[in-house]
Amino acid sequence: MSGELEIHAGKERKFLCTNCGTLNISGYDFCANCGCPLNSYAQIDPIKRIRTYGFMFRSVVKAPNKPIILVGGWLILALPVIRCYLLIVTKSYRNFSELFFALLTCIFCFNALFILTRNYFVQRRHK
Repeated sequence: MSGELEIHAGKERKFLCTNCGTLNISGYDFCANCGCPLNSYAQIDPIKRIRTYGFMFRSVVKAPNKPIILVGGWLILALPVIRCYLLIVTKSYRNFSELFFALLTCIFCFNALFILTRNYFVQRRHK
């Protein structure tokens, strides 16, 4: 996941992205084309780690090629959906904002589950 291949073009050093093959200027932590982390600093810095996790999440959701990825996604993302369902059924929410954010989280997780599952089965059909 890190672009360790250096290419010297004149005075400017460029790094090759291992994900998409784009040449990136030295000093960039992420590929300008696909967002892939180019060096280990992108995975160590606390703020840049968020972008690294986002890239990994998008990669998994976009192309889940193994059943374990599908099962793991369901295990992780189904919990907020179940929590929201239990909040509504048992009416245990304290105020409207708690219910609103639970519903918002539920919609996000349900959407991610739908995309993950759809992409998994579309890829299996094309193999």
